[in-house]
Amino acid sequence: MKPMEMQPVLKIEGLRKNFYGLRALDGVDMELREKELLGLMGPNGSGKSTLLNCMTGVLSTTGGRVYHRSRDITGWKSSSLYKLGIARTFQLVQLFPEMTVLDNMIGAIQESRGTMFGRLFRFSEEWEKAKAEGILEFLKIAHVKNNLAKNLSYGQQKLVDLGMVLMSDPSVVLLDEPLAGVNPTLGREIIDHILELVRVKCCTVLIIEHNAKIMLDICDRIVVLNEGRKIADGLPDEIKQNPEVLQAYFGA
Repeated sequence: MKPMEMQPVLKIEGLRKNFYGLRALDGVDMELREKELLGLMGPNGSGKSTLLNCMTGVLSTTGGRVYHRSRDITGWKSSSLYKLGIARTFQLVQLFPEMTVLDNMIGAIQESRGTMFGRLFRFSEEWEKAKAEGILEFLKIAHVKNNLAKNLSYGQQKLVDLGMVLMSDPSVVLLDEPLAGVNPTLGREIIDHILELVRVKCCTVLIIEHNAKIMLDICDRIVVLNEGRKIADGLPDEIKQNPEVLQAYFGA
């Protein structure tokens, strides 16, 4: 277990988000600490993806601030966050279905340095190809590198999506439901890769996942949202016994 006194890599202060007068986030405070695997849990509609989208500039915030170490990055877009070493996945995979796996991987790093136009039309360099192939080897899907993305299983597409994130050499990885729609066998492989990112490659990882058992088993620390508010923040054993969490999930 990682020590609790670590300084935050990302810090969220009083984050609020309204949609047409409805409050989706209600003053959320949260820290993501160096080299930890932080779980973000909560019932459906609790604000998890909204929080991630506000953190990464996909959505504008109604109030509050987001910091990377001591720098205010509130509202920064993905291309700027890439340069800080912050990368993310989305609930739905972000692939070009008519392109090969390898071309999708190479396109990811080109987009991080330029535009979507560049991703589609720029020629790749040999080092980009070698890097992509190395990441596909790490993810154990190098054998599908020349397959069209549309011909992969959904679990394989999720792995490619993760691989595209890793092309930017991130130090902070934000994962929005990486196991959703994936069969248990491939899901276990994805979990193993996530754990290796933290334990071996020393990345800092935040994961959103609905499977509470998996989250309690793998995460160093867990934050729980309910109705846009943070209701718990602690070690897995503390979360298991938290009455507000039990009430939110089970009505207990």
